[in-house]
Amino acid sequence: MSQSMSQAKERITAIDFARAFAIFGMIIVNYKLAMQAENGGPAWLQSIAGLFEGRASALFVVLAGIGVSLMTSKARNSMSGELIRQSRNSLYRRAAFLFIAGVLLLLMGWSADILHYYAVFMLVAAILITVSNNKKNRLSKQSNQRISFI
Repeated sequence: MSQSMSQAKERITAIDFARAFAIFGMIIVNYKLAMQAENGGPAWLQSIAGLFEGRASALFVVLAGIGVSLMTSKARNSMSGELIRQSRNSLYRRAAFLFIAGVLLLLMGWSADILHYYAVFMLVAAILITVSNNKKNRLSKQSNQRISFI
């Protein structure tokens, strides 16, 4: 295997660790909900769940965005039609899986599910892969010109 091929497949351990931490936090929070311990229950469960409540899902969403950015960076930088198609197809498959899993959880009575929202955001990300940032660059250049005159 060539060196560039092995580098392309390397995982970022810190992101994997943070993702595992977020999943652990969401399990604890959901366990608390499933055990109907939000207004009672053991003090240890209340304490641990309180640490993760709201934070775990937010961390997971941020990490999902970072993952999408890393996954599509080669396609976005090269603007290769084939790479863009592959990235979009991968995001479409992930979105379909998340949506189906979210709907199944809703049908089973789990009203705290957010997977279907992730699926919609993943579809939006797939569509926006090739949105140009020319306007952003143009605005940045204009503001830099204004600063240089001050």
